[in-house]
Amino acid sequence: MAKIGLKEQIRQLKQQVLISQQQSAILQEELTKERQTRKNQKQQLDQLLRQHCGRKSERVSPDQPWLDPIMIEALEQAQQEISDDDDLITEDDVEPEPKPSTQKSKKRRGRKPLPPHLERCIIELDLPEGEKYCPKNGRELVLIGHDEVERLEYIPAVYRVNVYRRPKYVSPDPACSDVGVLTAALPEGPIDRCKAEVSTLAHVLVSKYVNHLPLYRQQQILKWAGVKLSRSTLSGWVLGCAEALEPLYDALIADILENPIIGTDDTSVKMLSPGKGKTVTARLWVYRAGIGSQHRAFDFSTNRKNTHPNDFLKNYSGYVQADAYSGYDQLFSREDVTEVGCWAHARRKFEQALDHSPVEAPRALAYIRAMYMIERKAREQELDAKATQRLREAHSRPYLTAFFAEMEKWQRTMLPKSTLATAVTYVMNQKVALHQYLNDGQLNIDNNLTENAVRAIAVGRKNWLFAGSERGGWAAAIIYSFIESCRAAQIEPYEYLEDVLTRINTHPASRINELLPEEWQRLRQKPANVLVA
Repeated sequence: MAKIGLKEQIRQLKQQVLISQQQSAILQEELTKERQTRKNQKQQLDQLLRQHCGRKSERVSPDQPWLDPIMIEALEQAQQEISDDDDLITEDDVEPEPKPSTQKSKKRRGRKPLPPHLERCIIELDLPEGEKYCPKNGRELVLIGHDEVERLEYIPAVYRVNVYRRPKYVSPDPACSDVGVLTAALPEGPIDRCKAEVSTLAHVLVSKYVNHLPLYRQQQILKWAGVKLSRSTLSGWVLGCAEALEPLYDALIADILENPIIGTDDTSVKMLSPGKGKTVTARLWVYRAGIGSQHRAFDFSTNRKNTHPNDFLKNYSGYVQADAYSGYDQLFSREDVTEVGCWAHARRKFEQALDHSPVEAPRALAYIRAMYMIERKAREQELDAKATQRLREAHSRPYLTAFFAEMEKWQRTMLPKSTLATAVTYVMNQKVALHQYLNDGQLNIDNNLTENAVRAIAVGRKNWLFAGSERGGWAAAIIYSFIESCRAAQIEPYEYLEDVLTRINTHPASRINELLPEEWQRLRQKPANVLVA
């Protein structure tokens, strides 16, 4: 009996040891998870602090000490390989480069002169008559020239009221009384019975959507000038102009959808929720013509569902360059739409991982930098699409092959949920899309030109804060479309809007494309003796 009792005690002790080991393993696993969680949280906190207080530029400089020696070596190797293999670009592909001048160009010092196109007002500052005599011999002084100094003057805006006085005529014959009263027709405007001239309407639009002046600030400025207008009146003018421009907006969209390449992006805007006194997050989507045009079109939505890009591009076929937002997945599942990735987004992920992955992240950035150096070489030599594609095939594709080979190695060994893991997962999920730009020389390596189109909105929403309604967001999308298209084509937005709003209601619908920004600019640049049919 004593032996049985001893065996039972030993068995129980073994069982307790086993339970203790299991509990210890569980606690060790929980401790490891907790440490990993704390590490991930620290990385997220560092990233947020860097976004808020750190450097905003994503440019990578080889002079930074943490890049030495890995990234510097990779960059030097990349640059050497590009310069050593120039036989790919033949004399038939590019024109010979001019020889650099041996003399260094001297920078002009001093203040720049005022623009010559500004009106000059001559103000004579002459000596008094009593001082036009020599103080020594008393003889009259001789004029030998003039000393001119230019100063820029600001004249505040002047508001005036145009009174259209129209004589009224009737027939003197009583038998023709049914003819009624005859008067000259009023000039057509974009808004019926509007008390504002087109110049005022264009000024309000440019002030809000280019200079980022909310309507309440414009209301105050008008009040200082002695013009009292309600904010609802100014808002009605903006909505009325958007309604007048809607047919031209549809023509702008149709022009963009005919382009074989489209870049798209979106940004958030606040919209006032009706009846709640709160705001909800809405979206403004931008669609940019990829080649041969500077046109951009914006679309407004109250959410970020994938139905919006799908509806906008439902009749489109061609290349679409975008970020890795999952809302585009349904669009890219179509056979007639080819997804093109953005290397700027990929680079951004590794740039965020620099602090916590000082070896891997710089090496990844070195590969990306080398690919961008090839793109710069193509731009500097002004290569056409075919020559650019050959250049990429010979130089960029080997870098991409080596880059993704390293990504596969890192993916097997890196810690999950780290900033480096996020970057690697991003590029591996986008592997096919990030290779796509190699297949067509007309494609860009990144989507930066499209992202630049939403910068004005990012600045504007800090001033006007939110859209008052869904209709207001729709109006903003229309007006931003023409303003950003003008800015991209280097067209002065006020001049364009004033002219187009004056003509929009009387212009033939069959020739609506003549009012699109680039066509409008082309027609205005024609000689005066050329008649435009």
